[in-house]
Amino acid sequence: MFGSLKTSGWIGFLAGFLVASLVAGGLYGALGDRGKQEDVEQAFDRVGVAYEPDEEPVEVAGEASDEGTLEECRATLATVRASHEEALQTFKEHEELTEYLGGLIEEMSPDRPIAFPEELDVAYQPETFKASVEALKRECPDVFGERANADCSEYPCMVELPFKKEGEENEPQRLDLKALCPALATYFPSSMTQQFSTQVGDEAWVQYMPQGTGIGLEERLAGQEMRLMQRARKRWNEKRRRLSHEVYEDACVREQDAEACKHLAGAYGIEDAERDVYLQMGCDNGDSGACYAYSNDRCQGRGRCDAEAEYFARRALELTPESEYRHENLGIVLCGRGAEDEARRSFEQACALGLERACGRRC
Repeated sequence: MFGSLKTSGWIGFLAGFLVASLVAGGLYGALGDRGKQEDVEQAFDRVGVAYEPDEEPVEVAGEASDEGTLEECRATLATVRASHEEALQTFKEHEELTEYLGGLIEEMSPDRPIAFPEELDVAYQPETFKASVEALKRECPDVFGERANADCSEYPCMVELPFKKEGEENEPQRLDLKALCPALATYFPSSMTQQFSTQVGDEAWVQYMPQGTGIGLEERLAGQEMRLMQRARKRWNEKRRRLSHEVYEDACVREQDAEACKHLAGAYGIEDAERDVYLQMGCDNGDSGACYAYSNDRCQGRGRCDAEAEYFARRALELTPESEYRHENLGIVLCGRGAEDEARRSFEQACALGLERACGRRC
């Protein structure tokens, strides 16, 4: 009796478990397919259970809110994409503008050689220019001697020549080449010229640059006057440095000639490291002017009124204690270092030695 009851109990339990499993599996499959009604009905039919749905279909939890969030994400993404495209376009425009301005700056830089203009007359083009200089050497040998040289490495071509008047003091700044050699105006009639000159050793060197003539040349060069001047001066400075090294370098470096070192320093600008080197060498060799120039460059030129500037100012004063300018320079350096009382005494000493601008001066 108990055995039959146990058997029928196990059978009932298994049947109930099977029905529950089928119902759960059917519901799981139906819900997994987003609540399709026909799947749910089939699941109930398989287990013999009547399906009675609600009057309104049940909305899966979170489905509506998910769709709203998705739309918001799509709108945000569209906005981001539009902003990104706009940023890329702006960047491209700025990049093109930067490239244009960079090219313009490079083109107008005095460090960049100037090309020969297409409008330039033949007389000022390299081959003809060089031939004309050779002709001038024959027609005016006292002015354009054998060492006269045509440099057409860039526009404009120029003539470089040493010049010395026999028995007279050289004054290269006042040299009028056209008056000394009228043929110059025949070969190069251009009124647009630049002329540089300097004394190097016993010689005065002159650099003559006619910009030339040509139809449309003035229009082509309009707005480049400053660049032409800067470039011409740069070329002349380079020439002056080469000449200075030829004349003074051995004397400065090997013979420790202070005056030669000072001349070498003078061929460089305040921004050049070579100037500092040669001024220090001149000062070390006992030249007060070199010590003074180094201190002045450092303090007044670069705004560095430090211990080094003070050292060279004091060294200059030590070498020439009766110089009013050395006392004034030391006072200026001391002002920059905050030593106002000592600076005032230096100004008073400069005033006592005859420098009126130092009288009553304070930091």
